[in-house]
Amino acid sequence: MPGNIQFLTGQLRTPPMPTDDLTGRTILVTGANSGLGLDAAKLLIKLNCSTIVIACRDVSKGKATEDLLRAFSSQNGKKSTIIPFELEMTSFASVVSFTTRCKDLPRLDAVILNAGIAEVEFKLAEGYEKTITVNVISTFLLATLLLPILRASARKYSITPNIAIVGSAVHFWTDPKQLTKPASGQILKAVSDRQSADMKGRYFLSKLPVMLLVKYLGSVLEKSAQQDSSGKPLVVLNNVAPGFCVSSKSPPQINRN
Repeated sequence: MPGNIQFLTGQLRTPPMPTDDLTGRTILVTGANSGLGLDAAKLLIKLNCSTIVIACRDVSKGKATEDLLRAFSSQNGKKSTIIPFELEMTSFASVVSFTTRCKDLPRLDAVILNAGIAEVEFKLAEGYEKTITVNVISTFLLATLLLPILRASARKYSITPNIAIVGSAVHFWTDPKQLTKPASGQILKAVSDRQSADMKGRYFLSKLPVMLLVKYLGSVLEKSAQQDSSGKPLVVLNNVAPGFCVSSKSPPQINRN
């Protein structure tokens, strides 16, 4: 019950619109061609973000999104530099290749890991159920590989980079047996079993390990990250739950973040 109440009351709250001046910053957004990712990119332009790296599943979507975003202007009247990178989250090789390209960026101030899917049919990707591969495994593989790049920017520019991983309050609706019943160390294998997979609740299930892994990764960063001269951590990690929203106009779809 507390989880349901928290979820419902959360839908009635509208957070204040950011007003930060992002001049000079480089920010990466995954899943940037539609929905939350696209709106995040538009907002970054409005806030004067100098360079926005948009990660899309293929080159054509990246180019189309780049063209769309060029029509938007920042508050300071300057055009943001839009850099489209290809990123296929169902492929571990694509994730690794993508982060290799990110090493060539002059700086990286923040990443918004928004890319996610909600599958209703059982499919495998990299040997795991596709929703788990994209929403959980590839997301944290990406976060882990981007950490050294963010830390390098932190040292060079005396900044505190951020990793924002999109989660969801619907993780409350996960059947805990799906994560506690498997033998120790076999959770990902168990939830990728075609015969027992509950695809109706799979999106909810995928968001629970996201929250748990954010907490774990945060504890690891807190213990292992070097400190800059001001005593701030080199990278700040957070987990955001945007709430119900319409993520496209044609056809209408609900993004359950």
